[in-house]
Amino acid sequence: MSLRKRGIVVTVLALTAAIVVSLVVSQTILMRRFDELEKRETRQNVERAVSALYSDFSKVSITWDDQLTASEVVFEGDETYLALAIDETTFGTLGLNFILFVPPGLPPIGYGFDLERGTPLPVPSDLSSELVAGKPLMEPEEEQAGVTGILMLSDGPILVSTYPTVISLADEPLEGRLVFARYLDNTHVARLSEVTHLPLALYQFDDPAVPVKVRSVEADSETGVATYVRALNSDTVAGYGVLADIYSEPALVMEVDLPRDIHHQGQTTLLYLLCAIAGVAIVTGLIGSYAVQRSLFLRLLRLSNGVVKVRTTGDLSERVEVTGNDEITTLGMSINSMLASLEKSQRELRDSEAQNRALIKGIPDYMYRIAMDGTLLEGRSAKGGNMLEPYRQLQGKMLYRPLKKYSDLTREVITKGLDHMDVAMKTGEAQIFECQVSVDGRDFFYEVRMMASEKQGELLCVVFDVSQRYAEAQKKEILIKEIHHRVKNNLQVVASLLYLQSTRLDDAKTMQMFEESSNRVKSISLIHEKLYKDRLQPQTEQGEVDFGAYVRDLTDALFISYGVDRGVIRPVFDTSNSFLSLDAAVPCGLIVNELVSNALKYAFPDGRKGEIRVGLYGDLEGRMALVVRDNGVGLTPDTDLEKSSSLGLRLVRMLAQQLGAEIHIDGSKGAEFKFIFVDGKKKEQASPSTSQPRQTANAEVGGG
Repeated sequence: MSLRKRGIVVTVLALTAAIVVSLVVSQTILMRRFDELEKRETRQNVERAVSALYSDFSKVSITWDDQLTASEVVFEGDETYLALAIDETTFGTLGLNFILFVPPGLPPIGYGFDLERGTPLPVPSDLSSELVAGKPLMEPEEEQAGVTGILMLSDGPILVSTYPTVISLADEPLEGRLVFARYLDNTHVARLSEVTHLPLALYQFDDPAVPVKVRSVEADSETGVATYVRALNSDTVAGYGVLADIYSEPALVMEVDLPRDIHHQGQTTLLYLLCAIAGVAIVTGLIGSYAVQRSLFLRLLRLSNGVVKVRTTGDLSERVEVTGNDEITTLGMSINSMLASLEKSQRELRDSEAQNRALIKGIPDYMYRIAMDGTLLEGRSAKGGNMLEPYRQLQGKMLYRPLKKYSDLTREVITKGLDHMDVAMKTGEAQIFECQVSVDGRDFFYEVRMMASEKQGELLCVVFDVSQRYAEAQKKEILIKEIHHRVKNNLQVVASLLYLQSTRLDDAKTMQMFEESSNRVKSISLIHEKLYKDRLQPQTEQGEVDFGAYVRDLTDALFISYGVDRGVIRPVFDTSNSFLSLDAAVPCGLIVNELVSNALKYAFPDGRKGEIRVGLYGDLEGRMALVVRDNGVGLTPDTDLEKSSSLGLRLVRMLAQQLGAEIHIDGSKGAEFKFIFVDGKKKEQASPSTSQPRQTANAEVGGG
């Protein structure tokens, strides 16, 4: 996708996202405000309907005050009733079902009238039971003359209002409370709907038609009415007002159903607002997109076309078009400057390549020019000419691969040269390494010299065929192995002759001397055997002896020679990964031979059990420590190698002097001999980076 199209897509997506966000924000904020306004108006209508329910009694009391003078009490037999100068029309006009007077200490007396049927009504007993002393209707709170409230009777809810009054009885004043009451039935609710112009419905508090949440709402602190509002559907919203009875317990719920005019008005307003936002966003986006196209994308397109033209033609003399005075202008100028530098570098490179080609023709064997990332730039053979062939072009740069007959050599040079490239580039010194290539079952050896080129980020690799030198070295190696083999065989012959000679002797002491001499010759022979068998192994290329393996084989031979059971005397070795030069290995081997032989003969008399431990250790300074110790009977306090009459101990002292070793003897817990020396031959052969002595790892129990 082009940058221009991508910009248009991004602009469209941004506008769409802005419209969606505006929709969500507007829907959340604006509609919430309209819904709150709708709820507030609904609550006000509910409170107005409740207020209208109670306000009728205020009008009744005002109307009745003008007729009190015509009142009298009439007694007929056992019944007493209130005779008033009022007819049935007054009940209908006032909307009352009962007008009663309650004298002090007497039951209520008065009238009851059914407004629908036009017939008298008896006073309900449960109403009479509320019109006695001690009840809220008869004993209002202080500073409150009249009491108005709802009573839940067996015949249905009734609205009752009482207030104190005085009537004339035989020209005598009689104080009491005048009671007005009306049933809160459908007729009265319909009449109230006409007065308030609101669709009303009245339910008992525990009616299933009442929403559950209505039962948990609290009364408003100002109006004293508990209200709840909910939307029934998209066209109607319902408000509920909880009416408490005379005991302040919830008794009735008044429902007011209203059309959702405010909600619909909010939706219409939101729609207009969104259309306005979308229109402004689209117009702004189109204007902004046109401005970006003119000031940015078209100029970038011209700049891109200029760069593509240079890449396609490969003509570095081409230049890109530069207009304006901003960052794009700076970019175009930088590209032109870079093209000028590349053009100059290309000319210099051509001149240099011409010189290099002339130089390469005079260099023997092979030569490579390699980039730091391992990319082949050039490869020449002194005998076969060019070693590379082009195979594809990447970003105006030609890539090369080796010809088939040079592929193996090239791969080895690149693979092994990766580890030397950074060093050659940083130090400026030639890095030399070797590689091996097999062709048709024949091995060829090459020496590679890698060095930094005069060109930045390039390396030169000069390759010499050293196969002939390797062949001569192999012949020399075979000759050295043959010499060690023959020395070993000759020493074996000497040892065999000593053994044969010892079989002809009758003196046990002399026979023992011959056996000891034979063991000494065998220990030297074993060293030469190790050298010709292990020659050319990675750890013995310098002619070193694996002293750990050698000591195991030597100890095995001594245990067999003296017929010692390993279950009685156990050999323990701390000599793993220990290597010595031949000059140090021979005297060390003879020392171990003498000391282990003495331990086997003298350290464990009468079948005593124990162990013989041989260790070779090294430190970071190149010092070696050879330790031979046992936990046998130990040494006598006057043991001295300088004055010892034992041939074996005198031989140990002379071998230690040959090594230039310090001797430390400890006879407190068995016998311990420690020889500290420096392997001089090994130190001369080792380079500074590899001259650290090998230290032993963990101990190993058992023989070789």
